[in-house]
Amino acid sequence: MATYRRKNYILLAEEFYMNNDEYKAVEMYEKALSYNGDKEETIIIMFNIASIYEEIDEYQKAKMVYMRILDIEPNSFDALYNLATLYDEGGLIEEALKYFIMASKVNPNDYICLNNIGSLYEELDKYEEAFYYIKWSIDLRNDFYKSLFNMGVVYKKMGNHKESIEYYNKAKEINPHYPNIYLNLSAIYIEDQDFHSSIEILNEGIENNPDAHNLYYNRACSYTKLNNKEMALKDMRASLKLSPGLLAWFKMDKDFDDLRYDEEFIKIIKEFSNIELAT
Repeated sequence: MATYRRKNYILLAEEFYMNNDEYKAVEMYEKALSYNGDKEETIIIMFNIASIYEEIDEYQKAKMVYMRILDIEPNSFDALYNLATLYDEGGLIEEALKYFIMASKVNPNDYICLNNIGSLYEELDKYEEAFYYIKWSIDLRNDFYKSLFNMGVVYKKMGNHKESIEYYNKAKEINPHYPNIYLNLSAIYIEDQDFHSSIEILNEGIENNPDAHNLYYNRACSYTKLNNKEMALKDMRASLKLSPGLLAWFKMDKDFDDLRYDEEFIKIIKEFSNIELAT
């Protein structure tokens, strides 16, 4: 009888979910859990509940469900990984790192998990640890662009521009539609005062990512440094059309000091200031 009732509540939960009544679906799943069943099915039901909570942005409740799963199965990779992801998305780096590391111990061959650990260590400025985990990820899967990208980030933070550029280019070969690759490459070239190379890589980036406002911004900066006001102002306008929020950066970024009193620069600032006020 208990098995029948549990199955019945699972069917009701699925029906409510299909009819977009997520809260009722969760209620039915919880009722299903009130009846005894095998461990595997119980965990599946809990994952369904957690997944629904994530869909409706009830992240704290989703975390609690993943904790319940871990009480039953401490070595559930998916529960550990999903819990870590929620902490990461919530900006709780230390907690995210804790659960990603636990997940990696369950499955040391998950290259995405290892990359995530490395990325979080990089955010904490722990570059040796970041390098270790990202390299491990790359050793397992050398065509995952995010690991290659993050290795570029780590090498840049460690002051090795040559290796950083090499890894960014490797990431670019795999995924030319990831705008941050071009953004970070241009930042290196700008820092090295190589503005022509910056413009060259940004041209490529904009061709592959025409809506990436930050690429136009950095190209405007590079053109300004080369005293090409016409192209700098053209890119300034293009970046602001895509992202009016960049206006504050144009106002305070010292890289645009050479344009600060230019008539067209002032005109663009006023134009987009009015747009900002209107919204």
